[in-house]
Amino acid sequence: MQIRRAKDTDEEALASIRRNAILVLAVPAMSMEQAEQWAARAVAGRIVRAIRDHAVWVAVDGAAIGWVEVDRDRVAALYVSPSCARRGVGSALLAHAETSIQCSGYATARLESSQNALDFYLRRGYRRWDLPDAHGAWPLRKELAAVTPNPSVRPQNMGEQMSNESARRVDVFFYGLFMDTALLREKGCAPINERVALVHDFALRLGQRATLIPSADHSAYGVVMSLSHDEIDALYSEASVSMYRPEAVLAQLSNGLLVPALCFNLPLPPGPDERNAEYATKLRALTHQVGFPKDYVASIR
Repeated sequence: MQIRRAKDTDEEALASIRRNAILVLAVPAMSMEQAEQWAARAVAGRIVRAIRDHAVWVAVDGAAIGWVEVDRDRVAALYVSPSCARRGVGSALLAHAETSIQCSGYATARLESSQNALDFYLRRGYRRWDLPDAHGAWPLRKELAAVTPNPSVRPQNMGEQMSNESARRVDVFFYGLFMDTALLREKGCAPINERVALVHDFALRLGQRATLIPSADHSAYGVVMSLSHDEIDALYSEASVSMYRPEAVLAQLSNGLLVPALCFNLPLPPGPDERNAEYATKLRALTHQVGFPKDYVASIR
């Protein structure tokens, strides 16, 4: 099974998974009439808007078998095809969602659970924090473990960890000129633990600025570095990059390990005809210096 970012072309498959999951899996906890009403509540275009505006991942095993949507600190949707229920698909998607929430800087994950899924979430550490809403959905939340800091930078105790939130280090996946540690140091950052990595199902797109865009069967190379929250905030508060937005990715290191990391991308990617020859030249030189594959370096235009 593979988990990848959703694409606009997934809309029909995700809508089908949602409807089938509700009608088959929810019925033991509600009447068929209630399940039909729930399945019909989705507004037209909702899934396309979720893919465009939120983080949506799809579990694929030959075909799409489940999906999860994250909106900031909230798991907004999680559905698994009934034929794949109780095979760990939902657990894998939930873990992926929690990693996204965690890497975005949130300490708590929130969601609303139907009655049929309540035990699933309670067994995974979620707790009720209010009464169910008018549709019978239970508000749940879960305290997430801190993003793992670099082993050489550990607070002495939990109290120090909580009071030193801004100094905690977070892994960031850089794919543009910020891969240059000398440049980051000039901007007041002190990056540590640099590791060459790549993220799957993303492609590099260059215009006036660089960004990654979801693209099945492509991979983007970059460097994972550990920075503090304050350093990240200061770096992306500069006017030239303030339009970038963070999202969580799984970066594959050269030893094959996957690490969750933040990755900053443009909400609207450059058009296919947009160019910045000077930036492309600098980036080619940097990627060659870092040691990326020759065909990847040559593809930077």
